Amino acid sequence: SQGERFHQDEYQKITNETVVKHSYAKHSLFEGKPFMVGSLPRVKINGDKLEGVSRELYQETEELLPADNTISNNLAQAIELVHCIDRSVQDIDVLLSDGLENEGIVDIEIKKNRGINAVEAPRGILYHDYTFNETGEISKANIITPTAQNAANIEKDIKIIAKNLIDSNEDEIKSSLELMVRAYDPCISCSVHLTHVK
Repeated sequence: SQGERFHQDEYQKITNETVVKHSYAKHSLFEGKPFMVGSLPRVKINGDKLEGVSRELYQETEELLPADNTISNNLAQAIELVHCIDRSVQDIDVLLSDGLENEGIVDIEIKKNRGINAVEAPRGILYHDYTFNETGEISKANIITPTAQNAANIEKDIKIIAKNLIDSNEDEIKSSLELMVRAYDPCISCSVHLTHVK
């Protein structure tokens, strides 16, 4: 990606989920190709917007963050963590000086409708899409997690590693594959069954 912008209602153009025969997990493809969401893409696209210590850390390590090296995701996560700590301190200072406003409870009208939202989560962008019937019950829901969006790219990276290490011993192959999977920081339920070396 070159940092293209889409409205959240267009999420299906970006995630473009497809069913694959060899997996229970759908694959997400952008313009027909696997992609990665999470810290590395965010830092590569927004690194120049970082401030303070996180900006210094990014500038010192930028050459260690090639966009096509998934292992660099862990370094990008560390940079984002420093950024979050800096921002938390700033936000706390504002809250201490300005206090909180009582915003009250919002009245809602129950009706047939649909709501779509996208939010950046630590592991990447998270999409929620809910359709409500006349009584306010959810009649359709679609949640696309960062791990699901990364599934096709994880598989692509694993195939490359396996091909490059085909003549290595089982422990080396397993260690390299697990390192790659952990770099994506998949959710716990996904990470425990992603690698089985046979």
